[in-house]
Amino acid sequence: MRWRRQQHTRVGACNRLLNRVDALREPVRYWLRQDATAGVASALLAELDDIRGRLIDVHMRGSQLYASGLHEKLNAIVASVDSADFAPPAQAREVFAQLSAELANEEARFGSALAEGLRALNGAIAAAGLPPVPAPLA
Repeated sequence: MRWRRQQHTRVGACNRLLNRVDALREPVRYWLRQDATAGVASALLAELDDIRGRLIDVHMRGSQLYASGLHEKLNAIVASVDSADFAPPAQAREVFAQLSAELANEEARFGSALAEGLRALNGAIAAAGLPPVPAPLA
């Protein structure tokens, strides 16, 4: 039971991170169109898009034959373990640990994007005398 809870916790963390990335991308896109903030917004948007691309496959148009993003891979592990009658094999646990580490890395990258990129963008926005972009809630 504990193993299943860990899996669902990591899938939930991936979903929350994806939602936070998407919530921040929209206001950053707006500031991309403003001359005073375009450069800073462009750098932040590129980082957010890269994080998003690692979480989900943003280019797939049809059905997938294999999992390509962290979200899909974590869901595949959950489906594999949920459909089995026995305890998960060591290989599934190893893959889950690897995917969890990759997700933690993307969470740290997002934290850096907030700490550095959003701070730089808000500095440029403040110089124009406008209110800052709030960080998306966790």
